[in-house]
Amino acid sequence: MLNAADGFSIKRYELQAGVYYRWRIQSDDLEEYKLLAPDFFRESWIDQVVVEGLEVKPMGLHAVEFDQSGEMDVWFVTIRPGTYRYYIEGLEREGFSGEFVVK
Repeated sequence: MLNAADGFSIKRYELQAGVYYRWRIQSDDLEEYKLLAPDFFRESWIDQVVVEGLEVKPMGLHAVEFDQSGEMDVWFVTIRPGTYRYYIEGLEREGFSGEFVVK
């Protein structure tokens, strides 16, 4: 969950390489958020992004953006172990920063 008062509700995910995951992201509509995870997305196979039942099958992903409240699912397989940041640019100190730890 992204919300203006608290930032990200979960700040650390521990994942296994080679496993298929769904990352559900929800926004509160109090701010416009551009969520970046460029290194994580580059080291994962992004199967699809689903927004309100509409599917996008990207060849790659750099960021996702919320212009209003809503929910989006990013379906992916982690490829390479490591620690990868995700964040809202410019709001990292306000709680909009976290990490994926892929083992």
